[in-house]
Amino acid sequence: MAHVFGPIPSRRLEEIGPDQVHLLVPDRPPSEEWVRPASREKVELAREILGGAARVLSLYDPANFDLSGGKSLVQAILDVIQRHPMKEEELLAALERYAPNRVQETLSQLQRTGRARLVTRLDGRFWVSASTRFQGEKRVK
Repeated sequence: MAHVFGPIPSRRLEEIGPDQVHLLVPDRPPSEEWVRPASREKVELAREILGGAARVLSLYDPANFDLSGGKSLVQAILDVIQRHPMKEEELLAALERYAPNRVQETLSQLQRTGRARLVTRLDGRFWVSASTRFQGEKRVK
């Protein structure tokens, strides 16, 4: 039985014999407006096609955001969002861990730097570096 990509991927993987195959599911906003995350059903189908070694991973775990580095909490956030846009609710959760009495104050400071902005993508709100650009985005001066 052939698959559109040649031999059935699970058979090919059996030949290779990996301990695990990771299916990475992005949680951050894509740069292209038309890109949408795969449905749970499609991710499960991909896992089934790849066989028993396949594991579904989400890249986004708010517990992994370490805001203890940097000269200040705001700088630590800027360091993270320079590389990884943060869902607003995950930033709020991280701030609750690091500065529970200063969440709104920290967000205000972050906005005032001019180096971060809040965008709406994929029906969610994300904090991104002010220099982050998304395809088709209209910039307001």
